[in-house]
Amino acid sequence: MKSLIFSGQCPQCQMGNNEVEMRQNNIPFWECPNCELQIIIEKGNAVILRHRGEGDFKYNLLKFNLDCVLEETDSDGYSTGIEILDFEHLENYLETKVQHPKEFSFAKLIDNYVNYKFENQSKENYIIQSEHFKIDFEDNSIIEELIKRDRNRNQNQLYAHSRLYRFLQIILEKYYKIDNSWLPEMGMSKIEHYLCTKHFPSDERKKINSNPLFVKQSLKELIFDLIRIIYLDQKTLLSYDPIELQEIEKEMK
Repeated sequence: MKSLIFSGQCPQCQMGNNEVEMRQNNIPFWECPNCELQIIIEKGNAVILRHRGEGDFKYNLLKFNLDCVLEETDSDGYSTGIEILDFEHLENYLETKVQHPKEFSFAKLIDNYVNYKFENQSKENYIIQSEHFKIDFEDNSIIEELIKRDRNRNQNQLYAHSRLYRFLQIILEKYYKIDNSWLPEMGMSKIEHYLCTKHFPSDERKKINSNPLFVKQSLKELIFDLIRIIYLDQKTLLSYDPIELQEIEKEMK
């Protein structure tokens, strides 16, 4: 019986007749941008990991260009040497041994929202994600909560959260349009400015702008940060530069 061959396309998506090229994530493993299945190459074989990725991709379009036999891994992520010989074997392994794709995620919340909002698709999928996370991008009552949060903390207005809901609406539309123009721009608050330069740093901007896929990736990561700040009230790094971060911390106080 002929073994299944991995040549760069996600095996799980292929079973659903969906051809999705896997990309290198930052570990780096090969990861499917659709279902987050992960594969590593060991001794010339494509080993399917049991845990899913996080959608944290490198800014490159490197494609896998070899033909490799698929293999199972054990619970610790080591190759078992057991080849996956047919689609029935693959389906059973994915169903019984591999972590199932996430039913709920911020990525699905975002994508289902923009599909409904800007593509006139059904709102149902967005509502499912929205109700799970208790996050509704269309409910502007959050602004009052953010104003109270800023007031209670005597927040420096340069870093106020109360403006971020409006900013989120702008970025969601830019995400749909795959448009990072004017990020950052004049008139932004400090927190908006730093979030933009964090996800579109000057030394990476040319690379990011080289492909719409990278632009969309960076915009989505910016939206993730905005969700954490606005809805989860989580502290989020505004810079990866330790010296700049110290200055930000001083200014915020």
